[in-house]
Amino acid sequence: METTHLANFLILAQTSNMTRAAERVNLSQPALSGQLRKLEQELGTSLFHRQGRGLVLTAAGETFRSHAADILARLDAARSDLGMSGSLEGGAIAIGGGATAVSCLLPRVISQFRERHPGVRFSIKESPSRAIAEAVLSGELDLGIVTLPLPVTTAGSQLDTTPWLEDELVLLT
Repeated sequence: METTHLANFLILAQTSNMTRAAERVNLSQPALSGQLRKLEQELGTSLFHRQGRGLVLTAAGETFRSHAADILARLDAARSDLGMSGSLEGGAIAIGGGATAVSCLLPRVISQFRERHPGVRFSIKESPSRAIAEAVLSGELDLGIVTLPLPVTTAGSQLDTTPWLEDELVLLT
């Protein structure tokens, strides 16, 4: 279960509206709806009654809301207690990018990183920039390599961006 899905569930519970909640978390409405569907499948129960354009928590949703808030609060407390300095001796990193990033740029970078931190595992996803931005925002990916600017409808404004390299396009005749 993704902690981002828990946080987004709480925002859905607060707003009672899929469209407003999606705007608030900078996801498309279908992406947020998919997160909710996945969460309900994992839990084996419906969390909301759909009423017109609004959402009302079911009894199970009310119960889960307090647990989700507690889980996120405990996770934040644990991170605080640990200092979250991280030793990079193990763990996993999920990275996404377009075809060029995944096939040409990442192999060398990951190889160099793994020389210093052999216990860290990587998973790689190749998708268009918009899908990568949404996957980073939803917590599916830890990092994304995208081409800017991102479409206005994506989560680009809520994500931190760090320029990595400039790509020069030329016309050959």
